[in-house]
Amino acid sequence: MLSTGFASIKTLSHEFVTARGWQKHDSSQSLCLALVSEIGELADLFAWKSPGRLSTEFPSLQDSVAQELADVTIILLRLADTRDVDLSHPHSLILKYHLSSI
Repeated sequence: MLSTGFASIKTLSHEFVTARGWQKHDSSQSLCLALVSEIGELADLFAWKSPGRLSTEFPSLQDSVAQELADVTIILLRLADTRDVDLSHPHSLILKYHLSSI
């Protein structure tokens, strides 16, 4: 059974990238552009739809939304990993919330 802990997901991502030789594309710039692209694909699922239309169509979009969110998360984790930002510890998030509330 696949473990779903943060460290396991990070390891899986690293193994996936290494097996395909994609680490050569792991510059911050490339990963940021890939992240923007994936967020665009997610946004496209919701584009030009009224709230009423979204509420009726969302069940059929659920799988697509989940896949796009997974793509965003995978790239975000790669970017964090290559920049030595450990998202498994809440320090960065708590600090950001604190700074944003000032």
